[in-house]
Amino acid sequence: MHVFSRATAGWQNYLLAGVMAVFAGLTPGGAQASPAGDALGSIGQNTWVYRSLTLRDAGLADPVTLSSNNARQEFFFPVPRGVALSDAQIQFHGSYLKGTARFGGLAMLVNDRPVRGHRILDGAGQLDDVLPVAGGRHETGFVRLAVDWSFNTDLRVCEIDQSRTNALTVDPDTTLRYRYDLGNPPSLESAWGSLPHEVVLTVPGRSLDAEAFDSAWRLGVALERSGRRVTVQEFPMVGSTIALGPELVVPVGLSGIPAFDALRGVKSLTVRDEAQLAALLVLDARTVVGDVVLTDAAFAERVHTMAAALKAQLQADPDALAQYQNWLKNRVQLPFVQRQDANIAVALLGAHPFVAVKSNAGVQAASLFDAAWKGMLKTASLNTIQALPPIEQDRTAIALDYLGGDAVSLDVLSKGDWFANFPLGAVVVDGRVPEQLLIDVSAAPGASSTRPVASVFWNGILLAAERLRADGHPERLVARVPGYALGVTNSVRVSFQRQPLSVDCNEVPQGYPVSVLPSSYVNLGVGTDAASFLGVLPKMAGAADLIIPASYLQHAADSLEQVVRLGSASALSPWGTRLVLAEEGKSVTPERPFLSMEVPITGTKPRIVVDQDHLQINGKQTSWLDVVGLENLSAAEVAKGGDHIGILWHALGAQTHAFKRPFVLNRGDLVVIGDTGPVVWIDSENPSASLPPGAEGSPFFEWRNYLSWGIPVGAFVLFLILLTMLMARRASRKRRSE
Repeated sequence: MHVFSRATAGWQNYLLAGVMAVFAGLTPGGAQASPAGDALGSIGQNTWVYRSLTLRDAGLADPVTLSSNNARQEFFFPVPRGVALSDAQIQFHGSYLKGTARFGGLAMLVNDRPVRGHRILDGAGQLDDVLPVAGGRHETGFVRLAVDWSFNTDLRVCEIDQSRTNALTVDPDTTLRYRYDLGNPPSLESAWGSLPHEVVLTVPGRSLDAEAFDSAWRLGVALERSGRRVTVQEFPMVGSTIALGPELVVPVGLSGIPAFDALRGVKSLTVRDEAQLAALLVLDARTVVGDVVLTDAAFAERVHTMAAALKAQLQADPDALAQYQNWLKNRVQLPFVQRQDANIAVALLGAHPFVAVKSNAGVQAASLFDAAWKGMLKTASLNTIQALPPIEQDRTAIALDYLGGDAVSLDVLSKGDWFANFPLGAVVVDGRVPEQLLIDVSAAPGASSTRPVASVFWNGILLAAERLRADGHPERLVARVPGYALGVTNSVRVSFQRQPLSVDCNEVPQGYPVSVLPSSYVNLGVGTDAASFLGVLPKMAGAADLIIPASYLQHAADSLEQVVRLGSASALSPWGTRLVLAEEGKSVTPERPFLSMEVPITGTKPRIVVDQDHLQINGKQTSWLDVVGLENLSAAEVAKGGDHIGILWHALGAQTHAFKRPFVLNRGDLVVIGDTGPVVWIDSENPSASLPPGAEGSPFFEWRNYLSWGIPVGAFVLFLILLTMLMARRASRKRRSE
């Protein structure tokens, strides 16, 4: 018995030793597994990219309220076209008010598929729900959420309840969340399409040369024109302070490694060495490299230096070192380094893909990602020699289906809406702006003899409305597009209204189809020659000058955000504009329409005078405003320099903030701007430019016009009458005396 036990124990020890030897042989480098190695191995196997997008990010600034019986509203979440989404869901947030005794109902549909229904009984309450979204590719580029709100009343089926005591409010914080796999290398098209709404543009350092700065502002404006918000950050160095998000989790297995320990439990990190930056690349690369990166010759060398610094801290753990080397091999992909002929590429650090653009390729990238070309970007890297939008000088129209308006039919019972959403840059091109909107519609006849009404809105402003023949044949609605209707993002809505009919209230009213036809388009015009922002806007969209102080290059990350915001607000073309650097204290004579930021223009006397926190706005005869002590403001005005008209921007005091909301300079000729956009508009030259279209036909306008020129003409006519009467009287006296 005793001998058997010893033999058995010896056999077990030999078996255990053999298994451990085999396991050691299977472990990379033949090293034994370690907690740090397991953690790095798990990180290396993670190939998921997570994204979230709210309705607010998609352009819905305020809550939407549905207050009529059987109301329906659709919402659109943009997603990368051609990318397979996984675990997608919509976190719906809203509230309801139920003032009638009968119950109400709420149905929610995702991509026309019913996913949730609620029976509403309470008087008021919150609605928070998770709606599943089918995975796979969304070739339309959108996930559509439809909300159907209805409630029972004591009325008969054909009677309409005008009550406002039953309402559903959809919160703009309703969020779409999804993830996608990096197993297949993303193309440039999908990488650009999957950029988050809040894009981080990373530049090589705090100071940039003129070439890199020029590329950076062009990329920023191109991103803003595509409906995103840009934050500029410099590529971090030792001594930089980096904000860490709550999603950063340091695995327990990495305890004891100094670079990772420094990241544990802190909200911001002051970088002490390159190894800490490498640790951030492993855990959350976006905090280091952002979403779009302007690269230079030193970028790849910096990444190599970071990797080497962290590798030195792993030398005592062979398994962790082997797993880290495997991570470097599979999760550090820099195509613009591997291919010397590539200047635009999708790069990968960890589980974070980003768009890398060489510092001399900004104009090519800005144009390449325009709607005209980005559909062909199916590769991960390429070398772009020339890329400009295919816009002819005499182009005068853009089809609405090109702008995202689908030619679909709607069954309309009482009301139905059709939408097309697009950024300002899609319709302000080559010195032209939207001038006229032509909508072709077709409606089937209904049971009622009352003709349906089609109304056309641009950014919520009613432009035209007309009763339709509703005979199934195309009909055209024509509307002028006023400049004040333009926004950074634009929405064209065609609303159809029918009068439901039910004979003696015995029949259930039915919807009848209507369509917005693909022949609908926007007419472009050269705009007005008035000295106003509206007059300048189309000129800035063609060949223009961006004039900035040369000192901006020394604090690029701060100044770039202001340049990008103002460039977008003034419709600067990211490919047709020329960057002009001005020396300190010297004025510039522009050779083209211009946006001048804190640079005086030769021969121009600004009406806005700024000295630190002192703001003075002058009229032609007297000063309109003179105040000291203002903060977080700036001002802009329309000015003429030489033979060209442009925009002068003045910073009021130390400009340490960037504009938080997008805006367009589309009213008046003077504006005061706060951190949320314009706070004061002034139209000093042409007050009628701000009037709605057609106001020139109003009695007041005609009376004012008559008053403006009629008084001097009337006085002259009266003078002639008096002179004639005087001469006649003298002639009469002369005849009597003779």
